[in-house]
Amino acid sequence: MNKDVTLTCTCGALCAKLLNVGPQHGTHIVCHCDDCRAANNHLGLDDPGAEGVDLYQTSPSNLKILKGGENLGVMKLRQAGILRWYAKCCNTPMYNTMKSPKLPFVGVVTSTMEDGADIGPVKTRGFVKNNGKTTHPGMRHMMAGMISRMARERISGRWKDTPFFDASSMEPVVEPIVLDKAERDAAYSGL
Repeated sequence: MNKDVTLTCTCGALCAKLLNVGPQHGTHIVCHCDDCRAANNHLGLDDPGAEGVDLYQTSPSNLKILKGGENLGVMKLRQAGILRWYAKCCNTPMYNTMKSPKLPFVGVVTSTMEDGADIGPVKTRGFVKNNGKTTHPGMRHMMAGMISRMARERISGRWKDTPFFDASSMEPVVEPIVLDKAERDAAYSGL
């Protein structure tokens, strides 16, 4: 059964609502990539290491900021990187999006979800390192879901309904911070 889920940062200053949460509206994944781990390091959080970063991938039109939008910050690990949205008030990682609203996708960090959110079982594990090899179990399932959701958003016009980009300029609602080399080196240190 689908339901709406409240999303909050650690201190509670930034609060959002995710609509229609359920396995048929998104994909539950765990990402083990160095970039997700480095983003956590940069924000001063513990490295998730082998646990990975738990995400629920869905459409940005399903996400509504309820309060504290002024606390929304965004960074990129490098100029060409994805947008990593966080709560500036307490450095809580919140969402990942593409650099353009024309690619309507959001990965919601599941630790921001209220208890009891039914996002279904983990369907994909990305960038799993094992004996010197990197594998992506379930990647086809994740990609199929992402592509079909993006296509529905583009065809319906809902791709323009996003809290992350300005409707007229199509630019992020917050100027992204791009890590410099020293910050990037520190973020990736020890991974």
